Amino acid sequence: MNKLLLTTSCALISLSSSAVMAQSIDYGMMQELFGEPVTTSATGKPQRMSDVPVTMEILTADDIRRSGAVNLPEVLRQVNGVNVIQSSTQSYDVSIRGYNQPLSQRLLVLVNGRQVYLDHYGYTAWSTIPVQLEEIRQIEVVKGPNTALFGFNAVSGVINIVTFNPLYDDVSSAGITVGTQDFRKAHYVQSLKLSDKIGVRISASKRESDAFDSSLNGFAAAGTVDPEQESLNLDAMYQMTDKSQMRLEISGSNVKQTDEISTAPFVVDYETKSAKLSYELDSDWGLIKASAYKNFLDWGYASSVGSGNLDNEILVVQLEDTIQLNDAHTVRLQGEYRENEVTGAGIVADGAEISYQVYAAGGMWNWSINDALSWTNAVRIDHLQLDHNGILTAANPFSASDFDRSITEFSYNSGVVWKASENDTFRLSTARGLEVPSLLGYGLDAVSGPVTIVGKPDLDPAIVTNYELAWDRKVDFVENGLFRAAVFHQKTQDVKTLQSSLTFPVYNSDNIGDSTSYGIEASLDGSVGENFDWGLGYIYQKTNDDLDNTVAGVQSSAKEYEKRNPEHQLKLKLGYHNGAWEADALAYYASGTEHTTADFSFDDVDGYIGVNARVGYTFDNDVTLAVSAMNAQSASVETTPNPDVERRMFVSLSKKF
Repeated sequence: MNKLLLTTSCALISLSSSAVMAQSIDYGMMQELFGEPVTTSATGKPQRMSDVPVTMEILTADDIRRSGAVNLPEVLRQVNGVNVIQSSTQSYDVSIRGYNQPLSQRLLVLVNGRQVYLDHYGYTAWSTIPVQLEEIRQIEVVKGPNTALFGFNAVSGVINIVTFNPLYDDVSSAGITVGTQDFRKAHYVQSLKLSDKIGVRISASKRESDAFDSSLNGFAAAGTVDPEQESLNLDAMYQMTDKSQMRLEISGSNVKQTDEISTAPFVVDYETKSAKLSYELDSDWGLIKASAYKNFLDWGYASSVGSGNLDNEILVVQLEDTIQLNDAHTVRLQGEYRENEVTGAGIVADGAEISYQVYAAGGMWNWSINDALSWTNAVRIDHLQLDHNGILTAANPFSASDFDRSITEFSYNSGVVWKASENDTFRLSTARGLEVPSLLGYGLDAVSGPVTIVGKPDLDPAIVTNYELAWDRKVDFVENGLFRAAVFHQKTQDVKTLQSSLTFPVYNSDNIGDSTSYGIEASLDGSVGENFDWGLGYIYQKTNDDLDNTVAGVQSSAKEYEKRNPEHQLKLKLGYHNGAWEADALAYYASGTEHTTADFSFDDVDGYIGVNARVGYTFDNDVTLAVSAMNAQSASVETTPNPDVERRMFVSLSKKF
């Protein structure tokens, strides 16, 4: 029988006193054995982080807790090469290796393999992700385009959130957090072992706070709102046989917050719901995984230029088979179908529907040439069929027949991992990723007073090609020292945008040109004795745009990657832990940028420094009291043309049970 396990995994399982099913990965035990986090997301088989064929960093549950963060973007801020922009108390944009912007569209964000970025416009509203920080096992941060390995729309990178397994892990806890800006949050996580074969975890949270001071930077007070968030999540695992499992995940969230789109703030209501059913079987034909999920979004907005609402539904069905042919060769075959549709009012014409269907197929081959050298290749083909039903507004220049269009594109990943010595590992990789237009990019259809806003059915996907050389080295001159460096070159063809000008008040989706980026990132982590750890990270990235940011020869509100993204970013982490005490700090620096304003000119934002910190104490009864701060160094700091980011202080009390 074909067992998809590494030899080391088998050894680990044989040492365990509890029964571990063949297709299940106990991340905790494997991390303890190898001394580093373990992942299955890159190739489908368990690998140490140092062995994966992509540039990846993994944040553990300890990293998440010690960050002191109250949301996911502030957790991610500590990762070298990750750019985090905060536009309001609760609204963030996150990118990997530059190319950040309002409603950033280049990042694939997953929770246990389910996409949580929003398909109507292709961005991630981080506050809508319905999992608690306390139930996350690890966050895998993958850098560079990885569509062929990770799936649809993995362009600049992937954030893969892996929660604890309800069959093996008891992570029950409850807590409250209060802070400045009248911040209030309560969370609850309950794990239930119903039998040896059934595990369930339920979690919920509610959060409220005041908005930042809207008078700073001349921001429009009418465009701000005090943010609110609530979420609910159910995760159930059923061990059907020794060789098969079934998992059910149901979740939902309700969020109100201020977002920024291009040059203006707007108040947004998000209501999300999702349901996912997955099945795994360790068979004679390999490890077979099948899943189906449906995401629902009810989205509404209000701003100074109008309001609207839409409903977005997406159905995704995935099937894959990972086969370990022998000790040297592993292959993975994949197929995917997705169905995506948007209806609404004030966004598309009343009674109209814009939709597409995608059929995708792909394959991966991992060849362990010898103990020191491995080679992984993956390819994927996506076929998209666009459709439009119902009326179009009178101002729309397109007809229904223009939406009768299909697109077929391919993506690939290829990476060589060479363990040159016991201390040195090199990765040489290339990749081609796809940024597929969003449904609103294709079919936005609205009139707001004198402004006409339309999508473009003949919009082309953006193609991102990346070349990279990475080096990891265990260094002797630093206790537990690990040096990581990478040089990369990336080109984006057919950059997409929604643009307009003051002279011609028509917003229109379009491909506006190319952008090239190159850079180097380096980090060094280590410890001092048993109680102190530290890390230093730096990234330099130069972006050169070749974009036509005009409409009929007049400057427009198009994309400006070259000006919006900092060339230099520096991060310093310091940590102390001794018994019940923990103390951690993150200092970060981003160099100056320029941002588009409401009149389509540019506003200079100077380089800035931020400091996040936490001090925590855990009592004998597993009660933890912690004090943390975000932007601790200053009462407020300008990071974008939005209201200044204010200092935030939090006190939290939590109990594990």
